[in-house]
Amino acid sequence: MPHLEFGTAQPCPTPMKLRASNPESLQRAIAETGAVIKYRFPWWLRPFLLRGVAGITLGRRIYIEGANPESILRHELVHVRQIQRLGLVRFYWTYIREYAANLRGGLSSAEAYRRISLEEEAFAAECREIL
Repeated sequence: MPHLEFGTAQPCPTPMKLRASNPESLQRAIAETGAVIKYRFPWWLRPFLLRGVAGITLGRRIYIEGANPESILRHELVHVRQIQRLGLVRFYWTYIREYAANLRGGLSSAEAYRRISLEEEAFAAECREIL
């Protein structure tokens, strides 16, 4: 799902930079999940994206546009694993249900997004060296 640039629930102490060991763990995670990475949003998806969306996962496809592609990719790979664990329908049902409940609870759109349990898990992965 979308990785928005509002900040994270638990921000990394220092922004991740591409390091020699990171691409190997990312390549391994991509191979394990069978994810398909695209480094631009498709034309048909753009009208539906909110401003600031840096990445989105649709099934096994990950679309990325952003200043820190490694961090975004780590985040989105977690969503691919969540979809594999929960199944596509259950993943999106849980995601939408929690987002709506957070909005009904009075949270702003950005905070409702950050408080989705699936997003909290994905944000935590942005700071980890190994997926």
